[in-house]
Amino acid sequence: MEVTEGAKCIQFRLPMDRKRIVDWRITKKMMGGSLVILSFDGFATFIVGLLMQGDPVQRNYMHKKFGYIPVNIEIIKKSDN
Repeated sequence: MEVTEGAKCIQFRLPMDRKRIVDWRITKKMMGGSLVILSFDGFATFIVGLLMQGDPVQRNYMHKKFGYIPVNIEIIKKSDN
């Protein structure tokens, strides 16, 4: 994944095992406001961001039906490498 210059948000799908039971309405996993660091090259470059609040009902549906959850991350900082 490549983040274009000036991007404020990253959107992607996080694969999840459909058989694993997670109730996204009550879990603290992937909670909005959590700090995350993403890297696609072993942390030679990285992105620091905050998880944006997702709709838990939609996450439950997408997880059970398609095996992924939608994730939105607000970019705070990109490394300069």
